Amino acid sequence: MTAPALDAPDASFIERLSAHFGAESITAYRARQDAMLAALDRFRAVPRIRTEAERARAWTAKQLLGSLWCHLVNSQDRRAAEVAGLEHQWARALARWSGRLLARTPEARTIARYLCWHRHYCGFVPEHVVEVAAAYGVLRRFRREWEPRRLFVGVVGLYAKVGDNTFTLDWQGRHHRRYSDVCVPQVFGLHPYYEAFIQTPAGQAVAAALPPLEPDYVDESFTTHGDAKHAARVPALRRSERLRVRELLAAPVRVDPTHGAIDVADPGVPASGAPRTRSATELSEAKHVQSFDAA
Repeated sequence: MTAPALDAPDASFIERLSAHFGAESITAYRARQDAMLAALDRFRAVPRIRTEAERARAWTAKQLLGSLWCHLVNSQDRRAAEVAGLEHQWARALARWSGRLLARTPEARTIARYLCWHRHYCGFVPEHVVEVAAAYGVLRRFRREWEPRRLFVGVVGLYAKVGDNTFTLDWQGRHHRRYSDVCVPQVFGLHPYYEAFIQTPAGQAVAAALPPLEPDYVDESFTTHGDAKHAARVPALRRSERLRVRELLAAPVRVDPTHGAIDVADPGVPASGAPRTRSATELSEAKHVQSFDAA
């Protein structure tokens, strides 16, 4: 990596840092930003995005404008506001294109929100929940660079503002994080209860049948939950959504007088020919699920 401090002793800390992360000298960094500023008129006409190739070009244009804006702000250049306006226009075009990937039905949105919730219903069968969520199209599989042999599953179809690094103050002097809109489709992590199932052999088989992430999803699409920069608030399920979750995701159960509670969705007949019966823990969870319908 090039040491940026050697060719420009007058460079600011921000310029040194930007050049360092770009693996270029400060002279090259300044030249790139000056060339971008000279070609600014080419970015004024924002086309309507209709294809994946146009989306990729629009995303590149927004990134270039964002880098130029940071450079102008750090240089205290008055043209920073103009560049910010252009970047916002490209972001709006990308947001309109990304809107086609949002969940369209209340059922799909509710299931996706439940999988991102900070709670879970212990009576739900993880395999059944994942299969239902996959049928509603809110799950995608992907691999991580540091663990390429395993499949991971993300929740898609939702939109959530993400945290900024600026805050407001209320009348009591408490800080409240600001949240900003996003222009790319988002991928959220599963609740740990279901993520643990995905990492089992049975879960890996289920994950392999899921569709992969579309090219629209970029590195910035992966969104965590919490109070942090680039993180979204944890969704809060209303009572109506909780009732809908119980109706959609509770595995159907029938009680057999001879063999006990048996899954209707997955009868599971072992090699002996007798229906698979549930353990004491599973029976207790089944009663917990049944109590939802009675409530």
